[in-house]
Amino acid sequence: ALDRVFPGQRSFLLSRSNFAGSGKLGGHWLGDNAASWNHLRWAIPAILEFGLFGIPYVGADICGFMDDTTEELCRRWMQVGAFYPFARNHNNIDTTPQDPAFFGADSLLVNSSRRYLNIRYQLLPYLYSLFYRAHTRGDTVARPLLHEFFSEEATWDVDEQFLWGPALLITPVLQPGVEVISAYIPDAVWYEYES
Repeated sequence: ALDRVFPGQRSFLLSRSNFAGSGKLGGHWLGDNAASWNHLRWAIPAILEFGLFGIPYVGADICGFMDDTTEELCRRWMQVGAFYPFARNHNNIDTTPQDPAFFGADSLLVNSSRRYLNIRYQLLPYLYSLFYRAHTRGDTVARPLLHEFFSEEATWDVDEQFLWGPALLITPVLQPGVEVISAYIPDAVWYEYES
């Protein structure tokens, strides 16, 4: 229908009602999640599953759709959400605003959001290449560690980390009050992105 209405133009289709393979034509958002640490954690396996369903353009409502968020929860969510294939901060009209600027121009949330969204924008050529490969070959964009490191049995149940394609490992903070986390680092040569 979009091709008929806008012939020769690139369309944008986002739905919550999908079936396996519909990712060739549109994206998916995970629905009305809550502003909770549990929903922050569950978004990662859901995004990975939709990639396996052939829907690579997928993401959760960053900072949660329902309920009021906190500065810490929203900051951690913006950090990982910058690496969702489909990244947007979106919430219900009946909840407290959660745009990072709402928490103050010099807040940790604003500075952290700026930092991670800048990384996303720096990596857009890589992300677009991943989407091209997903479109032409059926590859995943966000993928579980086991896709690239299948011979390492420890990767088989990692669901709190993910990869962008084969090369970028994302290991977010998913618990309140945490500054240092344990992560599984697969057997490969890795470089810290910012240095």
